[in-house]
Amino acid sequence: MSRLVRLLVVCLALVAVLAPAAAAAPKRADTGLANELEREVVQRVNALRAERGLPAVRIVDTLVQAARRHSRAMISHDEFSHESPGNGEAFDRRIRRFHQARLLGETLGWGSGAYGTPAGVVQLWLDSPPHRAILLDRAFARIGVGLARGTFQGVAGASVWTADFASAR
Repeated sequence: MSRLVRLLVVCLALVAVLAPAAAAAPKRADTGLANELEREVVQRVNALRAERGLPAVRIVDTLVQAARRHSRAMISHDEFSHESPGNGEAFDRRIRRFHQARLLGETLGWGSGAYGTPAGVVQLWLDSPPHRAILLDRAFARIGVGLARGTFQGVAGASVWTADFASAR
């Protein structure tokens, strides 16, 4: 058997051995759940936009990363603010480290129980005129939602949400 053929056989054997192990590897407990919940928030936002004849916003990975990092930072610093906990960086500068756009917006929310759910946080945003304006702004075409869970403001099991919005360019 030639050296190249042996190498190919070894590579195929490794793929056959490693592929099932990778598929069975445990995922972080919150990863799948958080992604599902983040997508549900976007679906709810898009349903509201559709009811008003507005175009849907599209999930963009860079905005998801920015939103998740901010939610996690708020939990870890026990601070609720559009500015970055710890250093006070403005939200637009923080988001632009991940995603470039002409226009940016951000909504934050947190709660537990019903207020910690996608339906609860979207309703909180709708009940707040400035947040509602961001959700329903025609200029926004992209979104990233980030969820972090933990003890926040003395509440165990709190959900802290960040939704970062961006224009198409």
